[in-house]
Amino acid sequence: MKDREQIEKLRKDKEWVHTFMGKLEEPKKKNGCWEWTGSTDRAGYGRLHVKKHCEKKTGRNFFAHRICYMIHKGYITPDEFILHQCHNRLCCNPKHHKLGDHYDNMDDLSRSG
Repeated sequence: MKDREQIEKLRKDKEWVHTFMGKLEEPKKKNGCWEWTGSTDRAGYGRLHVKKHCEKKTGRNFFAHRICYMIHKGYITPDEFILHQCHNRLCCNPKHHKLGDHYDNMDDLSRSG
């Protein structure tokens, strides 16, 4: 539950949200993707480390697309997956995301190649 508390505090923190959204590149292509410009992991997904509003002094790592989804649509549980309908791992546009489970994610991955 502590993770949810941190997310909810971050969502309400207008200054933090503004800073986060500033790391998204405005869509330059017709696809409408909001591309993450911060750090990425080895798989190419946007990642960020957040200490603010965290009980642990060391902070916590998050996927950028999950944080953006939760800022705009509300909290999602750790077992809910975000499926990128645009198949762009850097995309944080919640309009391009669909919620699913592990099996939906694997099915989507196999269909996209």
